[in-house]
Amino acid sequence: MSGTYWKVMEVRGSKVLVSDRNHEPHLNFAASEKQVSGSAGCNRLMGSFEHAGASLKFGPLASTRMACLDPALDKQEQQIFTQLQQVRSQHVEGDDLTLLDAKGVVVLKLKSVLLR
Repeated sequence: MSGTYWKVMEVRGSKVLVSDRNHEPHLNFAASEKQVSGSAGCNRLMGSFEHAGASLKFGPLASTRMACLDPALDKQEQQIFTQLQQVRSQHVEGDDLTLLDAKGVVVLKLKSVLLR
């Protein structure tokens, strides 16, 4: 998980929208610092996480406060923040990272992306 750029592909089963003017939703994990950073689309995010085996839980997340001009992107960004707080476990298979809630329901699907 650590050191990989994880692009958010789905939020609760819905494909992620990306605008040319905004950052694509993504997460980066720094395991040694137990910090997560990335973007929810319009705003950058940062915070802490706890990870042991399959268990994963995000601490309080902070973000920049730029307005999302597209209502659909704004709604999606809020969903991403909400779902990140629901995460309790994770599963990595190949290039795919699946984040699940306490009931084992998939809340976010991500894909590793090779940056050049």
